[in-house]
Amino acid sequence: MAYLRLTPTGVEYPYPPAKIRRDCPQISFPKTLVPERLVDFGVHWVPDDPPPAHDPVTQDLEELPPTLRDGAWSRQWQVTDAAPTVVTERLAQWRATMRVSPRQARLALRQAGLLGTVTAWIAQADEATRIEWEFAIEIRRDWPPIAQCGAALGLAEAQLDGLFALAATL
Repeated sequence: MAYLRLTPTGVEYPYPPAKIRRDCPQISFPKTLVPERLVDFGVHWVPDDPPPAHDPVTQDLEELPPTLRDGAWSRQWQVTDAAPTVVTERLAQWRATMRVSPRQARLALRQAGLLGTVTAWIAQADEATRIEWEFAIEIRRDWPPIAQCGAALGLAEAQLDGLFALAATL
């Protein structure tokens, strides 16, 4: 539960319950604050409205100061496109955490109609890559042969990301 405090100079937000108690030491507040009783102290409840849907990789989410509409305060959000360098960094971080089982990887490739093509590419790859593919406990998105295979098959990075996202659901 969030609160704000109206002051002569503007709005203080967020205004946590501990600060309410600290700023009003002469008042004995109940353990659970009652929003209606705080209005007398210039403190108003701001509902925990969820942020809008957004892509955390390609977009930034910023909470703006609450606004008063129809007598009630509400949280405001702003979604903006992230800078290209930030998107690149976030994608690299996401790819470093994406891991699927060999079963999931093969099922996703089969579902996308790529299993035979990838199997043929693996067959002509170097011995270390073939061993990794055959005996891996997990398939990592940032494994270098993934990028090499994708490039050889003409798959864009976004398509590889999609295959891993699909695999993670299988």
